[in-house]
Amino acid sequence: MAINLTSLIIPATDGFALAAILLEPQGQQPKAVIQFHSGTGIKKEFYLKFARHLAEEGFAVLLFDYRGIGGSRPKSLRGFEAYMRHWGERDMTGVLDWLVERYPDQQKFVVGHSMGGQLVGLMRNYQYLSGVVAIAASVGYWRIFPAPYKYFTAAMWYGYFPISTALFGYAPAKWMRLGEDLPKGVALEWSAWCKNSRYLSAFFGQTIEQHFYHEIRVPFKAYIMADDKIATRLTGAEILAYYANASIEQEIIAPQDVQAASIGHFGFFSSKFSNSLWQRPVEWLHQVL
Repeated sequence: MAINLTSLIIPATDGFALAAILLEPQGQQPKAVIQFHSGTGIKKEFYLKFARHLAEEGFAVLLFDYRGIGGSRPKSLRGFEAYMRHWGERDMTGVLDWLVERYPDQQKFVVGHSMGGQLVGLMRNYQYLSGVVAIAASVGYWRIFPAPYKYFTAAMWYGYFPISTALFGYAPAKWMRLGEDLPKGVALEWSAWCKNSRYLSAFFGQTIEQHFYHEIRVPFKAYIMADDKIATRLTGAEILAYYANASIEQEIIAPQDVQAASIGHFGFFSSKFSNSLWQRPVEWLHQVL
């Protein structure tokens, strides 16, 4: 199927300009609309092949960069004010407002990777969603990660991020192979969540003034990779507990299930899985429609 690909600028709820890519099936109305949420510090282009696959299945797909990342990064991160909560409260919410206006008659879904599945509950316009797919989404409390990985994360939260943001005014995450560099507020808020056993719920009513996790009652499909050291069966289950009233299905996928040596936290989006892993959310979306 031919695909139309359009580069766009979409306003967040506070007017901040977000770089986006819209993929649409050419010559036909989309079956439904998918708002894709990236993982922390991952540029939208990383997911482009997966998004194209979804578009070839008849869906309109919107990829975008959170403020401070990729095409939504200012010339300098030093002094740039952004927090991780803003990605949910302002960026995800603003993108959905735009999609509702553009596609008033199509059902809307979120497909989110990692952090992209965590923050859906911060979207005040959640009522426009017909379903959520979370891929490798989990809480980030460092002590419940498996060793030795948890000690690496502790070094990030207690050492590298506080020191680097104090020195540079932002977190040079690329140096540590943690995705794109992060705005200071994003890095320190992420650290604060990951150092707390209650994760982001510890900040409800404080820095996170309002949330909608318990109001979300739509079908919710979660995929966890059995060899993922970040989003494990345990950490994945803990983030799903936030969505207590959603209709949740969790699926654990082992590499041998798809004849692979490994999948991990990012491998789901490799094009080698186009005929295996990628078909699972497509089939689920068709069932929900």
